[in-house]
Amino acid sequence: MSYRRDLKRLRRARQQLKRQRHALVALELEGIVTLTLHAVTQSLTLALQPETRDELVDLLLGAIRQRRLTLRAEATRAREDWQQGLARPQQPTAPDEASASPAP
Repeated sequence: MSYRRDLKRLRRARQQLKRQRHALVALELEGIVTLTLHAVTQSLTLALQPETRDELVDLLLGAIRQRRLTLRAEATRAREDWQQGLARPQQPTAPDEASASPAP
């Protein structure tokens, strides 16, 4: 990566963000609530109607809550595994007696 290429990408991203902000402000002035979904390379903005907005927000909050609980459980399991690894005494590896004896 070159500095010029990175600078060009940064400028392009700033311009895109500026256009998105203007679009969101225009929608907000009209009284429309929007939801923006971000991915690594793209973002998608959805205009929500008042009738569907509440159930969609509830659905998304439920999904986020479930994902948070799953991640918390995985972190707890990983922490317990790590602590068990620390608590387990390291046994020195004894040389194999069969390989230490001279061959006939």
